[in-house]
Amino acid sequence: MNNPVAQDLSPFLKEIAERMQDPDSDERRWALFDLEGQHGESVVKLLVSGIQDPHRAVREAAAEVLESQRPSDCGPHLIPLLGHETIEVRNAAAAVLVNFGEESVVDLIPALKDGNEDVRKFSADILGLAGSPEAVPHLCEAARSDAVDNVVVSAIEALGKIGSADAVPVLNEILSRGEGMEAETIEALGLIGDTAAIDPLMAMLSNEDPIIAYAAVDALGNLGDLQVLPRLIDYLDEAAEFMIEPLVMAIMGIGHKNGRNVFEAANENVIKAAVLLLAEGHQDATKRFVELTQQGMSESLLRQFFNHIKRLPPNVVVPLVKSIPADGDFSAELASMTRHEDEWVAYTAMETLTRHDPDSARSLTLEMLRNMDGLRLMAAIRSAGELQLVEALPVLETLQTSENEDIQLESERAIAVLKDLS
Repeated sequence: MNNPVAQDLSPFLKEIAERMQDPDSDERRWALFDLEGQHGESVVKLLVSGIQDPHRAVREAAAEVLESQRPSDCGPHLIPLLGHETIEVRNAAAAVLVNFGEESVVDLIPALKDGNEDVRKFSADILGLAGSPEAVPHLCEAARSDAVDNVVVSAIEALGKIGSADAVPVLNEILSRGEGMEAETIEALGLIGDTAAIDPLMAMLSNEDPIIAYAAVDALGNLGDLQVLPRLIDYLDEAAEFMIEPLVMAIMGIGHKNGRNVFEAANENVIKAAVLLLAEGHQDATKRFVELTQQGMSESLLRQFFNHIKRLPPNVVVPLVKSIPADGDFSAELASMTRHEDEWVAYTAMETLTRHDPDSARSLTLEMLRNMDGLRLMAAIRSAGELQLVEALPVLETLQTSENEDIQLESERAIAVLKDLS
């Protein structure tokens, strides 16, 4: 450890400096905590010395007290530590600067030109986390001209996190160079979400490197602009197989961001590709699809998905059934689904049929009361009450004695409704 004792320290700070040389790490740690409430450059220097201590608990104590200091006092002393040979010291210094947020920006910007590449790299990382627009032109310069790839990548990623459209021309320029930073640049453009990036990103879809093409699709989905939608739909018709999943997810993501059911504008190839993902149980696709069904579906679109209904899992079929419009003619499909192997699908189908087509539901309800059990039977009992199906009373009175408590209670409710009518 460096000995921070200096002639110009006050007696109190001299004592602290001497305690920081103690072989006992606990003594060094408590010495640093005794600096709480003290301020000034001499205090900061002692704390910065503590952050370089070989013992983790001492470094953590130094970092904790440093965070209560004035950022303007700390920055010039902490930033050189971003290039420290020990990773634990670099991380400790970086953590304090991150916690300072925008107050550290004024010192980090000049550090982008530091002679130490680690200082430049970590300064770019922290500027990205700080999210200050003030740093954008300086990060653009680092991204465009720094000689070290790691620094360039950090500057590009920071520009994506800040999200300023001012960075788009520089990022488009870097993308056009094809110097190995394409994936990071594409991701940053997607995060920024400016329409000026659409054409450069679309051009990347045909890149022979699948990682780059995949990243471009993902970025276009993140960008979320509706004008991208028809271009992605058209591109799916000719896309390689490995691109199908990201394309469908990007199309659905655009719909999510704009509150629109994008399948209304899709073709059969998009529908089939979506069905494939849903049939495979793709969690993100299922989540997005359920959200889209809640926005409503036209009868023609529903019929396209109903054509594939046997391939779809219950957690997709149920929201599809619930999205049937009031004026939609799906009686035959719903009647068939009351015999679906999944009880929740059958229950939802019966519930929907009762609401949409009471006449079709009447005879089916009587049949189900006699022949079904479980949730299917529960659905039929509820339908009997809702349809005011007085002729179901004898069966319901029998079910009232069921060993299943839920069946008993539901039957009692339905009987009460029907007896009031008779």
